[in-house]
Amino acid sequence: KGLKIRPSWLKRDGLIMMLSLLLMALFLLTDEGITRLEGFILSTLYIGYIAWLLYNRKEIMDNEADNDGENIDMSSLSWSGAAYCVMVIIGLALAVFAAHHLVENASDLAYEMNIPHSIIGTVVSGLGTSLPELTIAFMAAKRSQGVAIGTLIGSNITDPLLSIGVASLVHPLYLTDAGSDMIMLVILPASIISTAIALLLMRTSYEFKKWEGITLIVVYFIFLAVCEYFRRVGF
Repeated sequence: KGLKIRPSWLKRDGLIMMLSLLLMALFLLTDEGITRLEGFILSTLYIGYIAWLLYNRKEIMDNEADNDGENIDMSSLSWSGAAYCVMVIIGLALAVFAAHHLVENASDLAYEMNIPHSIIGTVVSGLGTSLPELTIAFMAAKRSQGVAIGTLIGSNITDPLLSIGVASLVHPLYLTDAGSDMIMLVILPASIISTAIALLLMRTSYEFKKWEGITLIVVYFIFLAVCEYFRRVGF
């Protein structure tokens, strides 16, 4: 079903989502990689963003209450707070385990099929890491549309700031010669354009309609076709 968008979500999180992606792109364009210093900047910005949300949580919650929307019935929560914390920790542990094997298998697949790692990372790994978000979005769409939209926007803030930032702190990230052109000229511009399209569609009447969702799916398949074309021509 369609998802309603509140203006405050776009002003707060939508802007941060686009700026975080543009900042990561800027760092990649400067030296075709992310240094430890740049990773520190990205990670610090994410921590600052979370700290700002926590500091202003009362104002944000009051604003949410003043608008029409779904409120979660607290009586329907059958578990205690400690039980939910345990489940979150278990879920994170399983996610780390799955991520480790996903990267290993994706690398092996790229080697066996002679496909650039940049494409495998974008398609296979990207789809694999998005499945949990997709599941949460499906479940939350019926219960709390704010959670559904927050999951989608939040992941696109966390990935360029925290994920890339922490990874580059552990070891600087640099593009290989084989995947540099594909990332810089195809994947990165496509990420920026698709994010801009998604935000624009959210802005129209502040509702994500079904046809708009279909539009984004079509854009994704066009992107896959473009990647396959450039792979075939040896780009």
